[in-house]
Amino acid sequence: GEIDEFLSLYRVYRNGVFIEETGDTFFQHTPPAEEDGVYWVTALYDGGESDTSNHVLYTPGGDIVTLTLPIRGNYFEMVSSYVSPEYLSAYSVFGDIENLVIVYQDEGGVLIPPFINTIGDISLMDGYQLFCSDNTELVIEGRLVDPNMDFEISAGRWNWLGYPFDYEVPVETAMSPIEEQV
Repeated sequence: GEIDEFLSLYRVYRNGVFIEETGDTFFQHTPPAEEDGVYWVTALYDGGESDTSNHVLYTPGGDIVTLTLPIRGNYFEMVSSYVSPEYLSAYSVFGDIENLVIVYQDEGGVLIPPFINTIGDISLMDGYQLFCSDNTELVIEGRLVDPNMDFEISAGRWNWLGYPFDYEVPVETAMSPIEEQV
């Protein structure tokens, strides 16, 4: 078969909305003040548009914090993050964990480094199951997430929800917004 020709053009998107087409391999954008945004890029070629690049989360303001979670070896650990990393790819978040065997997502996605990533980008609204062959830790650096973010709950299946707080909250308080649906 014939290979399509790359047109040396890129499309930049923010929150699913096309922003700009550019021939440069760098891009500078001033986002709306105090508004989070997820950015990605596609490449244009004579056959159309490529799949998206890894997604990058922009979170304005706030200090950079580090979340360190101990992970027990030979045990399935449920984890989530109240820290938003710069890169949301599951491989970027979990790929550096020593002794990592597999990461599961509640919708069936898996990360088996370094070969398989059907999770794609993580969601800060979700929890993930990790299995490591020995004791280790998950370290995530970034900004604190908004603890008032909206969660999506799917009926008829397990939902592994993330924990958006960097402090303890009684279960009754945390679940009160969806109490009638549970």
